[in-house]
Amino acid sequence: MVVPDATPGEELICLKCGYELRGLTSRDCPECGASFDPDHISKHPIPWTMRRELGRFSAYWRTVWLVMAHPKRFCLHIARPVSLADARRFQWVTVGLVMIAAVVVTIVVSMHFDVRGITGNLPSRLWPLERLLSMVPPNSLPIVFNVLLVGFLIPATGMHTYWFHPSVLTIRRQNRALALSYYCCAPLAWASVTACVAVAAYLRRYLPDAWQTGALIAVADTLFIYCQYLLVILLVLWWGLPQLTARRAHVLGPFETLGLALGLPALWLGLAAVVFGAVPAIGFYASLLIHSLF
Repeated sequence: MVVPDATPGEELICLKCGYELRGLTSRDCPECGASFDPDHISKHPIPWTMRRELGRFSAYWRTVWLVMAHPKRFCLHIARPVSLADARRFQWVTVGLVMIAAVVVTIVVSMHFDVRGITGNLPSRLWPLERLLSMVPPNSLPIVFNVLLVGFLIPATGMHTYWFHPSVLTIRRQNRALALSYYCCAPLAWASVTACVAVAAYLRRYLPDAWQTGALIAVADTLFIYCQYLLVILLVLWWGLPQLTARRAHVLGPFETLGLALGLPALWLGLAAVVFGAVPAIGFYASLLIHSLF
């Protein structure tokens, strides 16, 4: 049979070698021999784009599962138009989930740890940090941190997209690859759940003594430890998923993918230095200037 051009503007490429498959008389790639299903994409759209039919909750978590557990199937969607607006909404929802978890974590930390006491032992060269924290009301520290975290997460979850529109691709494929890349923040959705579970396990020690059974203590402590390991794994997945997507969808070659692998952490570190270092420093010196005038 001849593989049809099902929808105007759609393409069909081999995800193993990148060969164009439209118009073939078989369902095997003539370049590498891999089999393919030309009707798969039409039958299985990205769940997030079907959220009105599936419900937002179900569509979101189905998309997270698709991106993380079935990256090859997810990358097939580069063969059809991908809504950038839907992808950006997915990014914003993911950032929102992370921020909910961050608020919970910072509230617990501020209730049970004295940040100012920690800064009292800082080296003398870090006196600006101690002075800045002393000028912020204690109840405002979680708010300040979460505002800065939002300023970090929004650009950080989109930084890898700069690699997803290389000039060697057609404009149409650049647009599709760019939209798909915004779904690569999916591991952060599970990171937010993991952080909340870790907080719940930590708060076990504040339950009444009558509830502190051996089984509960063992389960809570084990959960707390494994949640920390899982958080590290999920952050590594957040770093690695853009590279996997770029290779599976044939957006980048091996050397460009290596540049993404090395460049993305460097950009994250630079952004963190600006958001959590330069911005508070500017605020500190601006407050000093204002105080000196009055």
